[in-house]
Amino acid sequence: MGSSHEVHFDMLRRLVQVRTPPRTAAAAVQGPHVARPHPSTPGPAMSLSKEPPGAEPRKKKRYALLLCGHVPEPFAEDPRHRFPAMFPTLLATPSDPHEHWTHFECEDGRDIPTDATLQSFDAVVLSGSEQSAMSEAPWMLEVEALLRAAAARRQRVLAVCFGAQLLAKALGGTVEKAVVGLEVGATKVDVDLDALRRHEPRRSTWAADFAAPSFHIAQYHEDEITELPPGADRLGSSARCRNEMYAVEDFALALQGHPEMSDAFMRHVLEVYRGRDDKPPGAVLDGAAVSLETHPLPSTSSPANEIRALCRAFLKE
Repeated sequence: MGSSHEVHFDMLRRLVQVRTPPRTAAAAVQGPHVARPHPSTPGPAMSLSKEPPGAEPRKKKRYALLLCGHVPEPFAEDPRHRFPAMFPTLLATPSDPHEHWTHFECEDGRDIPTDATLQSFDAVVLSGSEQSAMSEAPWMLEVEALLRAAAARRQRVLAVCFGAQLLAKALGGTVEKAVVGLEVGATKVDVDLDALRRHEPRRSTWAADFAAPSFHIAQYHEDEITELPPGADRLGSSARCRNEMYAVEDFALALQGHPEMSDAFMRHVLEVYRGRDDKPPGAVLDGAAVSLETHPLPSTSSPANEIRALCRAFLKE
């Protein structure tokens, strides 16, 4: 990264304490965090296998899932259709006893971790939300401050949809209403492979094996990132959104689409929508149905899913 980008992140390190908003009384009295999976959500199974005799003990890898929202209730009757189940399905290795996931209910400030807690994790995943990243809600500003602190120490952050927008805002980018309006369905994202590998060797550990010129991904948003933050590289674009995927140096990877959402889930969303009075216009739903046929979504748990492989490599390598 050039010197101007290094100066940008050096400034972030100095500004982290100044720009951190005060915590609410409820958040301030929180004690040490204990993993609290959704009571009706199946989590990744953990293997009880031991290390082979004579092998070096492996360090436990800890991942924080910051839940900035939840899948709306009409679409989430099946526990598998909730973020606390979707993200581990996409990213976790169920049989690995050295992998531990903890989720935090950040929406509306219910359970936002302290910076000291967050920096104890190997990587952070930021979910989508029904809320708008442009709203400047106090809890969003608090999460933005955490993201600036994470960037200052180069902690790995994977951000999805709303999460990608909030990360962009936190680091100096711009989020606005999407010109095309609500986008639901699936889309093809064209990848800039040169940009993806621009910062080798810093990205080579997680980007070197990705060779797909494009991928299909679920979409469910009506805001978009119109200006990337300083130091970010645009890695992917689509016909409807210029900033579909971006990276900040080697420590942040962000996607406007939803790699955790499956074809079955998106079809369920359309089915539920068609039976509601407050559904989007028919043209939006018809276009979404067509998009799922023309841009079929890969299984979120399949090793052949290239964007899944990239996200997993980013978090774990």
